[in-house]
Amino acid sequence: MVSKSELTEQARLTHEAHVEACRSCKTNNKPYQAAKLLRLEYNNLLRSTRR
Repeated sequence: MVSKSELTEQARLTHEAHVEACRSCKTNNKPYQAAKLLRLEYNNLLRSTRR
């Protein structure tokens, strides 16, 4: 079973990879909807590990 901290780290890396690879996120310098959802997932996992 994967620990919460590993899930949190994986979510963070996924978000960062998306922002680096996504043409819309890079050129507009503001997050695209997919990046917002990935960040939301990361934040939710981070909050759950702190409880």
